[in-house]
Amino acid sequence: LMTNTSSNSISSRRNPLNSATAAHLALMSNSPGPTYPMTNPMSNPPPAMLSGQISAPYSRPTITTYLLNTSTSHASGSTSRSAYNASSSALSINTSNKQLKSKTLKPKLPEYLADTSFAELYYNSNMERSNSTILDKNPLENLSLPTAWNVDDKCAHLNVEPDKLRVNYIGSGKYDTDAAAIRANYPMPPQCGLFYFEVDIISKGKDGFIGIGFCSKQVHLNRLPGWEPDSWGYHGDDGHSFCCSGTGKPYGPTFTTGDTIGCCLNFRDGTAFYTKNGKYLGIAFQDLKGVVLYPSIGLRTQGESVEVNFGHRNFKYAIEHYMKEEKARLWQAIDTKPLSTISSPLTSAPVSQATSETNLTATVHQLILSYLVHHGYSETAKAFSTDAVQITQTDSNEMEGVESENTFLDLDKDIINRQRIRDAVLNGDIDCAIQLTNEFYPSVLPSNDDIYFRLRCRKFIEMMGLCAGSQITCSDDDEEIGKIDKQEIHGMVTSIKKKKVSKRRRGVGSGLNGLGVIEAAMRFGQELQDDYRDDKREEIKKALEETFSLLAYTDPRKSVVSYLLDPSGREPVANALNSAILVSQGKPPIPPLEQVYRQSSVVLNELARNGVGSSAFSVTLHTDLGDLKIEVFCEAVPKTAENFLALCAGGYYDNNLFHRNVKGFIVQTGDPLGTGKGGTSIWGRKFEDEIKSSLKHNTRGIVSMANSGPDTNGSQFFITYTKLPHLDTKNTVFGKVIDGSDTTLDAIEKLPVDEKYKPIQDIRIKSVTIHANPLAERD
Repeated sequence: LMTNTSSNSISSRRNPLNSATAAHLALMSNSPGPTYPMTNPMSNPPPAMLSGQISAPYSRPTITTYLLNTSTSHASGSTSRSAYNASSSALSINTSNKQLKSKTLKPKLPEYLADTSFAELYYNSNMERSNSTILDKNPLENLSLPTAWNVDDKCAHLNVEPDKLRVNYIGSGKYDTDAAAIRANYPMPPQCGLFYFEVDIISKGKDGFIGIGFCSKQVHLNRLPGWEPDSWGYHGDDGHSFCCSGTGKPYGPTFTTGDTIGCCLNFRDGTAFYTKNGKYLGIAFQDLKGVVLYPSIGLRTQGESVEVNFGHRNFKYAIEHYMKEEKARLWQAIDTKPLSTISSPLTSAPVSQATSETNLTATVHQLILSYLVHHGYSETAKAFSTDAVQITQTDSNEMEGVESENTFLDLDKDIINRQRIRDAVLNGDIDCAIQLTNEFYPSVLPSNDDIYFRLRCRKFIEMMGLCAGSQITCSDDDEEIGKIDKQEIHGMVTSIKKKKVSKRRRGVGSGLNGLGVIEAAMRFGQELQDDYRDDKREEIKKALEETFSLLAYTDPRKSVVSYLLDPSGREPVANALNSAILVSQGKPPIPPLEQVYRQSSVVLNELARNGVGSSAFSVTLHTDLGDLKIEVFCEAVPKTAENFLALCAGGYYDNNLFHRNVKGFIVQTGDPLGTGKGGTSIWGRKFEDEIKSSLKHNTRGIVSMANSGPDTNGSQFFITYTKLPHLDTKNTVFGKVIDGSDTTLDAIEKLPVDEKYKPIQDIRIKSVTIHANPLAERD
């Protein structure tokens, strides 16, 4: 749809939110999008296929999909130790606290959390933050997970072994006052959605007065879990649960030596449950909100010994399955929640609550149309409005105040004028852009000195680009041309020194006088510097210093500042000028579609920071064989996400074939031509990779961009059938299948294919649903 869409980088400033506020917005469009040819076929196969896979010629995928929740590979750790000798008395263990400084297991993210938005936050908090136009640059708070017992936060009656996982009771054990508890080294972060750990009962000791649970930091550790305020526990001797009181109530079976007890906190609904030997025991506690909680265990009689598993080895309970069920319940709640009242992007008239697919689709059409109008894509906007706006008027009686087609076409002249100005900047003709702006919008540049300054700096850069192209060389015996000295560039000095420049030039077009270009550039540079000589703004000084640094090099194209000459630098200037023109007309500087995207990303990020465990961003591909729900990693790969979601919103992927299907490898789609050689990005060009070390092709269901080499992403994407580590540094991972992997994806993989791996039976993406701000309400 948006083949001419500008490549505004989606960015956001941190927007503090009330943690009690939950937002929900669902965007859905069933409109088919036009097809655009992609001139570059797939090429450059990877060096090798995985063993056991097909050996036929292989072309690298050319596809992209995109998820919020990251999937990261984690090396599994294991504890190698001798079995505990039940006949040994815990009193005979002489491990001192000094010995506890020995190396313990390296922390790792439990597998059940690997495919959640928390994973991205977790890894970003433990490594250098990658550049992102979505995330702000403030460091994340500590998101460490419990990994061991805290030897400095325990009762003296307990002995902790060097691995900091096994705890033994060494007290007298005669009275209740002899009870002893210990807390984990870190609290359970609500951002993870749910947290689960298991405790192996190595020995029940004399009486088995063992409590397993959690508590706040303030709880005294001379009582079993559950006996004190802000403390909860499940006790093995009677099977009772204790909630902040010494009086318990029947909950589950008793437990003894050899049993494994699991404990799970669900931060989404504020509940906790236990398991015994891998079996679910039911909800034990409710209303667990507003308290920072640590895993905790308590022992009271001689010989008692337990060992905790915080995820460094496999659990007995299938917590991953429980996590999937929780996600399914959440998505069901999200999908049935109505769209809240919003405003039309083309007018200030309110749009009533969407109660039908027609109203929702009309709203999306308006978002898209306003985006095209904002960026001045006249022809595309007119073609789109012929259908979209007409549908809005005829099918949505409640949407009063929507711009009519005639009203929209009245804007055609303005769109054309802004597009002419934008094209002039993008073509490097800054003088033309300034002339047109003064002609059509005479008040814009006088009232936006910063925009005018940026235009003039860009003009100087364009002139220096022409100078570099003319290949003028310096000598000591030819015509003198004024040049700003390198040292004076740094000091922002205005004096001009003389330097002789050779008349010899190479590669200059017949209509271009190389010396004339240099003379003009020098005169304009002097004029620019004179005009801002007395300007005290630091940003002006830095911009001039950077711009004039081009003069310090004989051939700036081969210098460290060659990036200034890159044509891509024209686009931010064109966008800034376009926004200034719109603001002068009383219109928003940012189109509503981008505002929706930015707000959704910021809300999700802030909710994750503030402890909301049910934040995510996803799309559902409705295929001929069923649905595939994909979680999009918006924070990790913002540009890829922007491209994918915009194409989804515009119906670009509707009716796309799954044109390549290699069993045990990948399935590929996203080409509207269905040949594997079509498709383009929303910017009408290839865009760069966003390879992240934390995002890997490490499991089935990873969604990744297809390409024909580095930085050649378009619209095509693929979904993996297995681990493909050789693609980690070649293709941008932007999502993961979170629902439909064991049904729809399996069915697609089993399809018979021809010799070129094209399915014999046509299987298509019928439509795409975008889910934005799928957040559960909080108290």
